Amino acid sequence: MSYDLLKQQKKSFSIKVSGSEISSLKHNSILKSGCRVYRDGKIYSSAHVGETSNDELISLASDKNNVGVKYDFKLSEPSQFTFASEEKAPTEQNLVDEFNNILDRAKSDFPDLVWSGECELTNESISFLSSEGHNLNSSGLCKEWYLLYKKKGSKDMMDGFIDHRGLENSFSKTYDRYFDFIKMLNKIEKPSSNKVPVMFVQMNESIRGKISEDISANKFETGSSLLSGKLGNQIFSKEVSLFDVNFQPEYAIYNRFDGEGVQRENLPVFENGVFVNALYDLRTAHKYNKKTTGNGFRRYNTGVSVQHFNLVLNRGKKSWKELARQFDECIVVFVAAGGACDDNWDFSTPVQVSYLLKKGEV
Repeated sequence: MSYDLLKQQKKSFSIKVSGSEISSLKHNSILKSGCRVYRDGKIYSSAHVGETSNDELISLASDKNNVGVKYDFKLSEPSQFTFASEEKAPTEQNLVDEFNNILDRAKSDFPDLVWSGECELTNESISFLSSEGHNLNSSGLCKEWYLLYKKKGSKDMMDGFIDHRGLENSFSKTYDRYFDFIKMLNKIEKPSSNKVPVMFVQMNESIRGKISEDISANKFETGSSLLSGKLGNQIFSKEVSLFDVNFQPEYAIYNRFDGEGVQRENLPVFENGVFVNALYDLRTAHKYNKKTTGNGFRRYNTGVSVQHFNLVLNRGKKSWKELARQFDECIVVFVAAGGACDDNWDFSTPVQVSYLLKKGEV
C-alpha cells in the first residue's frame, strides 16, 4: 500500500480598520491535512482540520467503507526539497504602530475621507510526504494589506484604495505611490477624445481566468479552447511574455511543488508572444500523452484539478508611469470589477476607479 500526505498550515495576525481607526486585532492558526492511499488501482482519501497523527489519516483513508476513485497513471517520482524564508517578521506591536502611523498621516492629509481595511501578516507552510520517498517542504512570510477610502457621506462602497502584497514592510512607501491620485479625488475631468489609451494597474481577474481556462489540458486538448491547435503560434506582441509563477520568494510566492508532489520551475505560457505551454497534471498528461507541467492543484480535502498558480506578465522596459508620459492623454484603471471575457477573448468591464493622466501627470 502506498500513500501520500499533504499538510497546509497558516498562522496569522490581522489588524482591522473601520471608521479610520483600528477596530480589532486577531490571531489565527489552522492546520489542514489530507491523505491519499493507493490500493488496487484506486485512490482512497481522508482529510482533517487541526492536529492529528499521520497514522490516523492513513487509517481513515484506508477505511473499508471509503469509496475509491480509479486511476491509471504513474505517480510522481520521489524528490526532496526544503525552503524556509529567512525574512524576519516584524513584531506585532511594531506592525500595529506602523499601521497606526499611516492612518494618522492619511487622516491628516485627507480629513474629508473615511478609511477602512485590513492588514494581515501570515506564515504559511506546506509539506508533501509519501511512502515512496517524497519529502517536500516550503514555508514563508507574507504581509498583505489594503485601505479603502471614501468621501464622508458618500453612498458608494469606496472611492479608491491602497493595497500591497509581499515582504516589503513599509506602509509609507505604498502610501506615497498613491498620494497624487488620492489628492485628485474631487477633481472630475473628461478626456478630450472618446478614444484614448487605457492602462490597467493590475491584470483583470476575468482575463486571467479566461487564459487559465483555455490553457488547461482538457479544454485545450479537446478543441474547445480559442488556443486549441495554436501551440507554437504567435498570439501576442513579441513584447509580451506570460509566466505561471509558483516560486518567487521576494514576492511571497513559495509553491515549489504541486499537490501531486511534482517539483517545477516557473513555467512560460507565452514567450515573446508565442504560445509555448498548456497546463497538465499527472492524469491529463497520461490521458493526452504529454508530460505534466506540475499544475496538479489540490486542497487538503479535494481531488486534483488542473489549475495555474499565478499568471504574471513579464516586466517591461518601462514603468507604467513612464509609458503614460508618452501619451497626451491616457486613462489608468485602478478598479474594474464585474467584467467578462468571452470564448473569443472579447473583453469588457465597468470601471469603478480610474484617473486621467496628461503627459504622465494626474
